[in-house]
Amino acid sequence: MANQSTEEKDLHKAANRVRELNNLTLDVTEHDEVLQSLSRLLTMVTGSKFSQVNIFDGSTQYTIASDGALFPPLPKNNTFCTYTLQKEAALE
Repeated sequence: MANQSTEEKDLHKAANRVRELNNLTLDVTEHDEVLQSLSRLLTMVTGSKFSQVNIFDGSTQYTIASDGALFPPLPKNNTFCTYTLQKEAALE
């Protein structure tokens, strides 16, 4: 891997994440009741209009629990989570 470009290394890391997700046998089409309860609690505690619990594979965000809104799978680079992680300052 020493001769690989940064892009190749990133693709390799993404492939490993996808493989690990697949090993978990998560069904991203069904919401988990425990996580649903957590999402409802987060909405209530934060006073937000909605909350969501997400997982990512190499290119997609999957919402596995949400409260207040339904979210389809989204490209990773178009997600609020990615935007938040790229910011250095706190969001208010």
